[in-house]
Amino acid sequence: MERVYNIPLRKSVSKSPKYLRAKKASSVLKEWIAKHMKVDVKNVKIGEYANTLLWERGIKSPPHHIRVKAVKDEKGVFVEILEAPEKKVEDKEDKKGKKDRKKKEDKKENKEKKEEKEEKKEDKADKKKEGKSEDKEKKKEEKKEKSGNNEEEIE
Repeated sequence: MERVYNIPLRKSVSKSPKYLRAKKASSVLKEWIAKHMKVDVKNVKIGEYANTLLWERGIKSPPHHIRVKAVKDEKGVFVEILEAPEKKVEDKEDKKGKKDRKKKEDKKENKEKKEEKEEKKEDKADKKKEGKSEDKEKKKEEKKEKSGNNEEEIE
């Protein structure tokens, strides 16, 4: 069963102290829905968007009224603001599958990162070796040139 309500919050909220008004607004919303949908207050769930609308302006100044859509099922009543986008209900198995996929992806990413680090280390080591061997070759060539120059001078 689905119903749309415009719930007045001003009277009950204005009676409570300013530092408790948004909390009071959420409890009044639950009580009002429980009364009109004929369920227990424990079985009323406030949706994410309705909750953010209640708390949007801070704890001291909640809205004076709120327009909501209440959906009643076997579990209880779910309350959401009228303009809220509908969420897709996912099975627990789908969520587990997503978690497993995320874990696998994370493992792959970690392996790739490790491999990249190892490659960088190897490249650095190769460059150092190449640099050292090039330096040695340059030094040998310089010595030969110097010794060649010396020999030319002697002659």
